[in-house]
Amino acid sequence: MRSLARLFLAAPLIASGPALALDPSKVPSVTLGAGSNGDGSSLSAKANGATSSQTFGAWLSSVILGVPTVGGLRTYPTAILFNGAVIHVGGYNTFGDGGNGTYRWASTSTAADDGMLVIAPTGNAGAGRWLRQWDGALSIQAAGAVCDGSTDASFAAQRVVTALGPTGGRLIVPAGASCRVGLTWTSGRRLVIEGQGQSSTLMPASPTGTILAATNGTTQFRDLIVYSPNGYSTAGWLFDLSGGTHSLTNVYFAGGYDLVRFGNACRNCGASDIVVDGPKRNGFWVDVSPPTGQQYGIVTFARMKLQADSSNVGDGLTLVSGDTVWVSDSNFAGFNRGVVAKTSATRGYLANLFFNAVSADGAGGPDNSSDGWVFDGTAKTLTRINFINPWAAFMGGRGMYFKNVSDIDMTAARVIVNGRNGIELDTGVRAFKMIGGTVAGNSRIFPNKFNGIQALAGANNLTFAYVRSGPAHTGVDESQSDSQVCGLSISSTSITDYRVESGDFRGNLAGPGGGAPPYGLCDGGGGTAAPAGAALTNATKFVFGNRNGAYTP
Repeated sequence: MRSLARLFLAAPLIASGPALALDPSKVPSVTLGAGSNGDGSSLSAKANGATSSQTFGAWLSSVILGVPTVGGLRTYPTAILFNGAVIHVGGYNTFGDGGNGTYRWASTSTAADDGMLVIAPTGNAGAGRWLRQWDGALSIQAAGAVCDGSTDASFAAQRVVTALGPTGGRLIVPAGASCRVGLTWTSGRRLVIEGQGQSSTLMPASPTGTILAATNGTTQFRDLIVYSPNGYSTAGWLFDLSGGTHSLTNVYFAGGYDLVRFGNACRNCGASDIVVDGPKRNGFWVDVSPPTGQQYGIVTFARMKLQADSSNVGDGLTLVSGDTVWVSDSNFAGFNRGVVAKTSATRGYLANLFFNAVSADGAGGPDNSSDGWVFDGTAKTLTRINFINPWAAFMGGRGMYFKNVSDIDMTAARVIVNGRNGIELDTGVRAFKMIGGTVAGNSRIFPNKFNGIQALAGANNLTFAYVRSGPAHTGVDESQSDSQVCGLSISSTSITDYRVESGDFRGNLAGPGGGAPPYGLCDGGGGTAAPAGAALTNATKFVFGNRNGAYTP
């Protein structure tokens, strides 16, 4: 027993580095006492100079043993350990690889070995387990993830997610780590995936992989880089989030195909402080309401900066179904289409959309792009849309397009130098109100073919007040010659309910009836158009106080 005690006291001791052995010559003399047969925790020892002896159990309770890796932990001798002994692991696969942590010996535990929170000694078929000590946060490397940018770490990372399922918690991606993962979350608890700064990177495990698919509970994804190598095209979405409350904050996307979808029964979801560089197709997608039953919302976006290039074939933000979507202080640039709200016959309605200081811009490939903003409620009800300071510019197609949409309020819009019509109001548009704003230099790609604002057959109940629609010019928007045919074109006799007040339609290419000089307000609606060359002032009871003719900045 004396030799056993000496061997035990010479066991490795570390805090965070390689194992250190005690100097055998300094091991105190041992007095065999009660309990010396079997459990050695009550053996006592008196160190040189000490006034009293101390049991092994009491002494070891203040000592942390150590091994370099989890593999070393599995083979650590446990026969002489007392219940509650603590050991520090310096890494998971190799010392210093980020998988370090502290384990406590539970001599009576028979919990299943999960490769992370519970470790069974090699060859141990009975009781006795190493239990990891943690406070609700686990590093992705604590489960054995190799984050070198090339190794698939999905299996190890899913260990963490599975372990957090019963209670919820935080999965940490360490600074400098670049981990390939594909994770699922079905728990009703809260999962936080958190980086330690913008050098923490997650990548899809394969060219068609999803980083996180969540169908329940609450997930938060923050302070990370999401990187998709060239050639990666997801079969679904990098983040496919439904059935709970989900959010992304302070995330940088480098590349990617389809980025984030908030899907069925997602409520109080959203994203903020997002930067996206070079996506190949769609940015963010909202389709949260089922075909029947309860209408879901709210979805919120704030401080979104998405920049695509001329190769993009998708949409920056797509809204399909939901009740209340807020978007503020955001820019969707370079996409084929910037912001699209288009209902589906197989989903719920779409209503209560609020846009504050949001831009859809063709920068990055304007002539290859389509429309800046698209609103189409043909398939299902689309209603109640509010704009404050929207921007639609440099698109290859229309700046803003509306069809089968009702109750639109727009204030201080800026719709400039788009390739075709600046604003196009198609059939089914009702209760459209535009107060203030500039619609300038549109029909850029096809001069003298499209208009600043055009109302087509089937639109009605339209109000325009304090709107300038004419050429862009140096010092305001961009050096641009006259290009719009009409500042405002009411292009069908079926449009009888409209009001145009205190507008400035000077400097467009055509006057009413195509005459000269240009007047810019072209009335083919329910009023009586002025003859060629005549000023169109109060042509109908709905039109008054507008300025026409040549434009002088």
